[in-house]
Amino acid sequence: MDICESMENGQEPEAITNKAARSGRRGVLRGKILGVALYAWLIIVVLLLLKLWLVSAIKPNVLEYAAHDDRLFFNLAECIKNGEWLGPYNQLTLIKGFFYPLWIAAVGCLHIPLFLSIHLLYFFATVSILISIKTILIKERYLLTAYILLLFNPISYDAVISSRIVRDHVYMSLTLLAVSFFIGMCLRIQDRPKTIWLWAIGAGLSLSACAFTREEDAWLWPALLLMVAISAVTLAAKKRLDISRAMMIALPFLICLICTLAVSAINYRHYKVFAVTETESIPFVAAYNSLTRVKEKSEIRHVWASKEKRKEIYKVSPSFRQLEEFLEGDLGNGWAASSQQGLPQFDLQGEIAGGWGIWAFRDAVAFAGHYSDGQSAMTFYRKLAREVNDACDRGEVDCHKAPIINTLSPRLRSGDCRQISRGLFKALSLIITHQGIWVEVNPVENTGGDRAYISKKIGTNKFYSAKHASLKISVLKAWINLYSSAIPLLFIFSLAMALRDMSGNKTGHVFQGKRLMVMAACVVLVLTRSLLLSIIDATSFPALQPARLAPLYQFNLIFIVLGIASIGKIKFSR
Repeated sequence: MDICESMENGQEPEAITNKAARSGRRGVLRGKILGVALYAWLIIVVLLLLKLWLVSAIKPNVLEYAAHDDRLFFNLAECIKNGEWLGPYNQLTLIKGFFYPLWIAAVGCLHIPLFLSIHLLYFFATVSILISIKTILIKERYLLTAYILLLFNPISYDAVISSRIVRDHVYMSLTLLAVSFFIGMCLRIQDRPKTIWLWAIGAGLSLSACAFTREEDAWLWPALLLMVAISAVTLAAKKRLDISRAMMIALPFLICLICTLAVSAINYRHYKVFAVTETESIPFVAAYNSLTRVKEKSEIRHVWASKEKRKEIYKVSPSFRQLEEFLEGDLGNGWAASSQQGLPQFDLQGEIAGGWGIWAFRDAVAFAGHYSDGQSAMTFYRKLAREVNDACDRGEVDCHKAPIINTLSPRLRSGDCRQISRGLFKALSLIITHQGIWVEVNPVENTGGDRAYISKKIGTNKFYSAKHASLKISVLKAWINLYSSAIPLLFIFSLAMALRDMSGNKTGHVFQGKRLMVMAACVVLVLTRSLLLSIIDATSFPALQPARLAPLYQFNLIFIVLGIASIGKIKFSR
């Protein structure tokens, strides 16, 4: 109805004009970007600014003496900024993934404070997952509910991963990003090819970033393959699985393979090591695995290779004998003391625990002079593996059967299964209840020496603000308490809704089926990483901590949101 028609119906011109203006304003706010209304984007940005204001009270606590964490990542980042790739070669150069140092270097070049950048990355990953599941959560108000739950996820401002130069926060965001792209691809597999290609490329790049950040990315694969398999079966059932769509499904894995080969080639050019990290290189893994083949005469829980076992290996391996003066001297004693400090609840009897064994082993190899270059190190590891495995095959030492594939996975011992089951229950409890997450006004002063230098380089003072710090921390603590109280109840409700839908008649609904697929993927993600960490906790070092469980809290929250979406008040898109 236009103005003339309205006047004919008896409406005053001024009233008509005001009504048109209000309608125009609503039209502007109802405009959409990436399928989300502008008013929703406005709320998203305001809430982001609120969170950034709150977390600015978390004072960075850089541990400049942490040679295997804060200091290592900072040094590698400085080498990247200077155009030296990962710098001079030693036993630490390729021990961890390069993506986090690359991230530090990139945000440093852009003059973005490091601790601001990690929260912005998490925000980007959160928005990505919301856009990916929008096809099954069509209403903006429900997307906003999911956004608030994820944005203020307590683990995202946990004091441990939000105040140190460690990779856990970035890894958490990258896993969310990778899963979101896979979900987006699988939910839209029947859409236009152009749309699917974009999601598939994003999935491949983000999955590669995960693999280049932490080495244990295998826990992601079962859930990702599950979604891909369901999508492929769905297309095949509808006779729409043509070559083009099959290539789209395979594209993320192909991109990940190409990126892995490219980074391995770069490392080979610089260090003569064809691998992303040395813990993934064939020679090192073979050498480490050969040592674990040799049986312990008296088992001590968590111990990597006891002194008694090492003595047996010294007798049959000239290469390993070169490490004796270091492993049995001050170096070995130092790592044994660190092991006991990290596992005070166990009597290690002066032995080196599994989580510290890999560092002691590599340090001993370096002290023996085999880390002058990558080729020398790899040659040493090949020779050591051959000597120990040959001795095992000849029966000179009592050994386990040779594995089909060499891995760094610890060998399970009697009683470990019980500990693993307990650990799995503990991990799930921590994820659901948010216990163990904490935030405080950090009392440590970043003044003097290397700590002040590093803090300045990463832009600490550009983001941290002591103004109203107590108020900000109090609000964050209140959020943690709220999650601890509400999330367990919401999880139980969502689980009940999922079980109802699986056993009911609604499973035939296309949107219901998609929702259950994503919920199943979230469950698999939580279970696989929890199981992996439970095995590590039972055999090597304390792994059931919020920082290591960090990627799983967000998937539990997504599971909850999708579970709530099954109640009658939330309608699925038609």
